[in-house]
Amino acid sequence: MSEPTPGPALTPTADTNPYVSVSWVAVGAMAAASLFLVLLLVLGVVAFREKKPLLLEELLVLPLVAIVLSFAAKRLIQNSEGTRTGVLDRDALRIDLVKSSWWIAVVGGLGFAAYLFAIGYSVRRDAAIKAEEWAGRALADDPDKTGWAFLRTLDPGRRATISPDDLPRIEAEFGPAFLAFKQADLLLLAKRNPKACQFTNGTVKDWVYQPGLMKCAFAGTVRCPEGLFPVEFEMRGTEGGAKADVTKAEMVGRQWSVTYEPGQKFILQDKATRTPYGWRVVELEASAGQAAQQFLNISAGGPGMRAYAYQTLITPTPDPALIDRANVASHARVFGFDTPMAFTLTPDYVPYMRNQFVRLRDGAEPTADQRELFLKTWTESGLLPVGRRIKGNEKLDSQSTFSVTDVAVEVRVPCEVPLFGSGTAARGRLVLVCSEPDVLADVKKLLAEANPDQGTATPPPDLGKRQYRWRVARVETDLKEVKAQQAGGGPRE
Repeated sequence: MSEPTPGPALTPTADTNPYVSVSWVAVGAMAAASLFLVLLLVLGVVAFREKKPLLLEELLVLPLVAIVLSFAAKRLIQNSEGTRTGVLDRDALRIDLVKSSWWIAVVGGLGFAAYLFAIGYSVRRDAAIKAEEWAGRALADDPDKTGWAFLRTLDPGRRATISPDDLPRIEAEFGPAFLAFKQADLLLLAKRNPKACQFTNGTVKDWVYQPGLMKCAFAGTVRCPEGLFPVEFEMRGTEGGAKADVTKAEMVGRQWSVTYEPGQKFILQDKATRTPYGWRVVELEASAGQAAQQFLNISAGGPGMRAYAYQTLITPTPDPALIDRANVASHARVFGFDTPMAFTLTPDYVPYMRNQFVRLRDGAEPTADQRELFLKTWTESGLLPVGRRIKGNEKLDSQSTFSVTDVAVEVRVPCEVPLFGSGTAARGRLVLVCSEPDVLADVKKLLAEANPDQGTATPPPDLGKRQYRWRVARVETDLKEVKAQQAGGGPRE
């Protein structure tokens, strides 16, 4: 019996490389890493072309997600007993999704985080330098530096064509805003303490980035004979153009502005500590303000009362007997008898009011025509508190200025000069002087002994209890009509 012939050998149909599905967690990790990489490249190119930093911290979420998913995918694959893989193997394409997403996320995320840190450091450093420069110039009590400090409160585009030395142009274009800025509490502090203010402990905090704009708060402390005054203000930074795009050198690169609106406070008064000298300044300013208000009230009472004001508050050589008679006459005026003029209109009254009582704002002598205009104005209407005729003036020109000379304490109190026959007014300053030797000696002694580190936040118990004799030495005014204006000029959103 013959043996059967063996059939042909069959080719095995089993796959030598069994199919293993790719882990969707690994796919998700790769998708997050790839999306991060693509967004980083695209947004980076856009930022480079627009010459702006790429400050999108939200992008760091993607590499964090990719790292978490790649770690989870690795554990799932290890525990799947060969039923899951993290390798994408298609023809000539072989990608380890887990390792690739891990390294893209780690390297790209750390690189972008380092970039953000470097930009943040640069912004803080740049803002601190500009803020300290601004504070230094604002505290310099120098007209040119004050003009520079004011221009830095404007948007870069508005200040680009204006020189900080061109004060007449600044006054013409930004008159009300510039006037209000010069009466900001920080600048008045510098004016009361000329060449004695030091800005210390400047720090940048709370900086945020918005498209095309950076904002940060800057805080520091002003040391001066009056005490320690914490200061805080907002800085706004915008990216300038390249050198080829702008014509003014200082407009190249990041441009910083100080946020300011008329009436804004720079000093945190509730956190300030004052020396005994500082508290005495507060007391003297308040006392002078009350005396100025009394003077303005008297001057509004008619020609007789204005002559009475001359005898009691203006003349440097008062006659006690005449003042007694004038006081009696002033009481008669209250009861309806206009008799003060008969007792107070002495021969020296009109010449003094015309030739010695009025000065220009810069201290210069007025012309003969200006003297006559003021005498007519005084005779007709006297002087008025701020805001009485110039609309909104109480918001712009309402702060007194304090100074100590060799012979007196002086306080300049704002007022309005109602121009004769016009129904309008000019701005003015009543100069009140206290030349009592004991008062002047006491103030100078407190100034010499002032130690800012030993100030107190609470006023002394005797504050406001001292009595001072003030004389209204003169009024300083340019006698120019002021038209109602809005105090615009600061930066805008």
